Amino acid sequence: SYNGSGSLFVYHHSEYKSIPSNLKIPQKEVDQFLMQLLDNFGYEADGKLVDKNLTDNERILVTFGSDDGLEDTTFTLDTDDSYAFTPVDLYKSGTYSSTAISYLWMAVDNDMSVLFGGGTASGKTSTLEAILFFTENNQQIISVEDRQEISIPHKNWIPKNNNVNDENIDISELLMSSIRQRPK
Repeated sequence: SYNGSGSLFVYHHSEYKSIPSNLKIPQKEVDQFLMQLLDNFGYEADGKLVDKNLTDNERILVTFGSDDGLEDTTFTLDTDDSYAFTPVDLYKSGTYSSTAISYLWMAVDNDMSVLFGGGTASGKTSTLEAILFFTENNQQIISVEDRQEISIPHKNWIPKNNNVNDENIDISELLMSSIRQRPK
């Protein structure tokens, strides 16, 4: 990430969090880099805020600074480390008790609906990916997200997000179309 003051940070998901680097990059070079990066992926900086998926596991969020220099450009380049937590990982880390993991397993086994809610970085995606290990290979899974974040090692998985070919589709339309596809 780049915070606009010339400082570049690397984010580590565990104990270290944001680690400052010794690189100092002038604002003009940052803007040129971001414009070239977006162009390479077929995107235009069509406003002050750009939030785009670059690849299946990389996305970028940019806020371009003002011409008068009162606001600096910032960006975060997020890459998915593609490690999927397992139910055993959630138990060993103390995130879930054996009772909670068993309950989720029974819910999946009995075709029950499960809803995960919470704040940013609260473990919703990790929990979802972990309990999907309980699904059978013949079950169809459909995920609906505003921006694709989950990665499921399942042969019959249909990921849906509301940004298709740079056209935003209403999330409720995606949900309705998913229900019509009879997911398990």
